[in-house]
Amino acid sequence: TIDFAQKVAFISATDRRVADDSKTKAEGGIWLLDMGDSSSQPIQLSVELKGEFYPHGIDLLQLENGDRELYVVNHPGPGRDEILAFTVGADHGLTLKAQYSFPELISPNDIEAVSRDVFFVSNDHGSPRGSVMATLESYLGLSRSSIALFDGKRGHIVAEDLRMANGVALSKDQLTLYVAETTGRRLTRFARGENLKEWRRIDSLFVDSGVDNLEWDQHGRLLTGAHPKLFDFLGHSKSASNVSPSQVIRIDLEREPLSFETLYLNPGEELSGSSVAADLGGELLVGAVYEPHFLRCRK
Repeated sequence: TIDFAQKVAFISATDRRVADDSKTKAEGGIWLLDMGDSSSQPIQLSVELKGEFYPHGIDLLQLENGDRELYVVNHPGPGRDEILAFTVGADHGLTLKAQYSFPELISPNDIEAVSRDVFFVSNDHGSPRGSVMATLESYLGLSRSSIALFDGKRGHIVAEDLRMANGVALSKDQLTLYVAETTGRRLTRFARGENLKEWRRIDSLFVDSGVDNLEWDQHGRLLTGAHPKLFDFLGHSKSASNVSPSQVIRIDLEREPLSFETLYLNPGEELSGSSVAADLGGELLVGAVYEPHFLRCRK
């Protein structure tokens, strides 16, 4: 996720192949990339935390007084999930502010911060991560995932019956919620009711690709890293020797009906299993689920 004002990118990284093996310990981290320098290399940030750190989805909250907070989905152990909130210092250093855990945090994946201590989280399955039912949901494409809202005090399920809800994004006016449904191969749009707990499904944009995380660009469009061949991605998840195509899609929200275009498409040799894309000034970052590197593309 990119801090457009500071021209830096925060990168969540975990060796997922190792992390999924409960017998092996290999914690992840948050890295910082200076996008103002074309030759810069990512630097790992120090994170002081009691317990294990396996970061997943992240989002940067810019407050009106200039303060910044980074919200992180963390999987500290089998059957345990939490949200971590860090304050971001002037040097981009991270200081833990709060840890959140609530019953509606079922299988968290991506996060969208709304205001201090208020955020949306996608539950990519309706059953806990690693369970037999969660595996069946993935293979059968069942509509059992959801979106949760934490309002600062407690959690609420605000959207249900989704097919592997992954990326989640809120419009600037907070009236429209967007959800990437990976196995549904679509972006689904919701309209707000009287408050952040009430949402009505409007429509979906079918993109025929396994859309993953969502990021805003500077022009109010949504970017997603996607999996054009989901079964190839399942093979890649089992072995790094199995390549999986990568795709970056940009969605134009100004047109009706919604439209999209492909910015990047590769069979998987450059990067297998793309899961996120972020753009700053014509430079595109593309990350993946399992790869030990990311792409830095200049248009």
